[in-house]
Amino acid sequence: MSMTIMVPQALDQVLHEMREDAIAKAVTALAEKYKFDVEEATSFLKPVDKYDIAVWSNQGDHVAFAKQLRTKVNVDMYRYPGEETTDIGERLEVKYQCGDAQNVRILNDIATEENNSGKSGVFIIKQKKNWIRIGRIIKRQTMDNHPETGQMMMLLTIQPDKLILKGNKRDALHYMDHHVKQTGRGTGTFNRGVCRIKN
Repeated sequence: MSMTIMVPQALDQVLHEMREDAIAKAVTALAEKYKFDVEEATSFLKPVDKYDIAVWSNQGDHVAFAKQLRTKVNVDMYRYPGEETTDIGERLEVKYQCGDAQNVRILNDIATEENNSGKSGVFIIKQKKNWIRIGRIIKRQTMDNHPETGQMMMLLTIQPDKLILKGNKRDALHYMDHHVKQTGRGTGTFNRGVCRIKN
């Protein structure tokens, strides 16, 4: 038997802050004893899963296929109409239909070259009842418009890092180290498939 317990957001935030405070105190105490740099150790412990943009994909009827991306990563992917997926060794490339102009503006903030100064994105797909993080979007490249829909296409290069999330988008973001959707003008929406996020 399994059950889900919903924790109010305010309580969850307090628990998150308590955890961060306990970690900071432990690192400081250990740094004094073992003579290492507190800031360096703290940055090492900070979450690496920090994303600025979430890209969601659940278009149309899907056709399942599995792909071995590298020897240690077996990612179950779904192909959607207008999205082609290519295995390029340790990376995955997805041809993504951008949708409206606001999505394009947000996606344009993602780096055009790996290790560039652009924003970091995360590619998330719907599988059965859950959202699944496929991995970090490390760069994007503008392509020709889709021949059937006329929508702008982008080639997203993804570093695979599969994680099963939750059933709704808000909880899925929260499950990824307390990410939340940003609010305000120009941040996108859950419904349109691309939005700005923070943690």
